[in-house]
Amino acid sequence: MAAATALAVIDGASAPLTPSMVSDRVLIPSATTTAMLDLLERRGWIRRMPSPGDRGVLIEITPDGRATADQLLPGIRTLERSIASALSPDERACLLNLLSKILTRIAAVAAEDPDPLNGRRIRPPPARRSTATQLDG
Repeated sequence: MAAATALAVIDGASAPLTPSMVSDRVLIPSATTTAMLDLLERRGWIRRMPSPGDRGVLIEITPDGRATADQLLPGIRTLERSIASALSPDERACLLNLLSKILTRIAAVAAEDPDPLNGRRIRPPPARRSTATQLDG
């Protein structure tokens, strides 16, 4: 699903994107993005090209990639609508609002200086083996 989302992001961009831009828009780690872009490139759906002015690369969709996106995306949208139909319009709006708040807070925390994480992990006591298990084992 992430590969289809990335293909949609690249297809919808008005200009070629950097890999980090794809990663940010798809909300996946850069290492995962690299592997996914490798897959899309092997399939002939995207191409990497040198970025003018620096040593980076830019990603753009190929004609085959655009045709694939045109074929895949309507089915994905239908599936998304089917899943979302479990919620009323008000519930969907509330969910989007809550997710937006969470994403905003995640971005704020990520921008802050890190706090050392102190605490004590609470572990349940180890399970005791039954007498029968001890005799059989």
